[in-house]
Amino acid sequence: MEKVVYREEICGRIAVVKEMDMPFGRYYTGYIEILHKDPFSWRNHVEMGKELFFDSWD
Repeated sequence: MEKVVYREEICGRIAVVKEMDMPFGRYYTGYIEILHKDPFSWRNHVEMGKELFFDSWD
């Protein structure tokens, strides 16, 4: 089960934090919206399943 515990618009993007209740325990995960006007390389990384590319960005 997942539950949105935080949602805010930041610099024109939606940022969301979800609480995930999994069989091995509870944890939190965050998401930020990627826009169509963002660089193609960003969108391409997401489409290729390489979301860890964004972990180094603040």
